[in-house]
Amino acid sequence: METSYVFSVVGIAILLFLVGREFFCWYFKINKIVELLESINDSLQKKNDTKTKV
Repeated sequence: METSYVFSVVGIAILLFLVGREFFCWYFKINKIVELLESINDSLQKKNDTKTKV
């Protein structure tokens, strides 16, 4: 009985963590920020590559 209680608590804690993390990322637009930063990085790398070839 005690081990099933521990597994239940751990399972609920993991579920709450995943839901909370997803909400936190959505609320602060972290996923969008990462996407924009990667896009900026790609653009800068392309621009730098064209400058070094000339």
